[in-house]
Amino acid sequence: MLRKNTRFPIEKWKNILDGEPVFILGNSPSIGNEDLSVLEDYFTIGINRIYMLFEPTILFWQDKGLYLDGGRERVDQLGCVKVCREQCDQERRYTNFRVKSGQYAFGKNPSVLQGHGCSAAIACQMAVAMGCGSIVLLGCDGEYINGKTDFYGKNTQHRSHTLRNFTRAYDFIKNSCPNQVINCSQNKRWPQQSLEQVIQDLNPSPKAKGQWQSLLYS
Repeated sequence: MLRKNTRFPIEKWKNILDGEPVFILGNSPSIGNEDLSVLEDYFTIGINRIYMLFEPTILFWQDKGLYLDGGRERVDQLGCVKVCREQCDQERRYTNFRVKSGQYAFGKNPSVLQGHGCSAAIACQMAVAMGCGSIVLLGCDGEYINGKTDFYGKNTQHRSHTLRNFTRAYDFIKNSCPNQVINCSQNKRWPQQSLEQVIQDLNPSPKAKGQWQSLLYS
């Protein structure tokens, strides 16, 4: 039985993944071209409205914009693990992380992340602190495609500085991530690879969502 609204101290997730690859699922337009069903049994951290396409192992967000247009109700109906910034969870419904001010930085505590402006950079920090192996980026384009900001259309929360934030965030990942980063997005910082070939090459250990949750909540 998948848990719905279980709170948990994320600091206990340090190194828990023991080298398993993590698939980071962003909201950029290119992810709409992927068959995400092939990730059903692998460890995924999905950002913001990814639930409109796929229910990840962990749904991850850091601003209240997710709650607009019925988002709160849809999130509550999901069976995945829900992890958000503590300032976005005044009712203490979900599992929380804290974001420190300053420049992005990789650390050892998955409950304390650093920097602002791009959720993918924060999610990568958590994955590394959880002891992941390779990080695979999907829907992390770092740019708009044909005028679309996100796979579902135009994100009204985007501002004039959003693309600058993307540039800073993905440059940080490229230059500072201690783990191998594999790109399945339309992000020009890395060679683009097909998701199917990446799965074949990495050969990750499949687990049902309930098994992943048992690992996280053990």
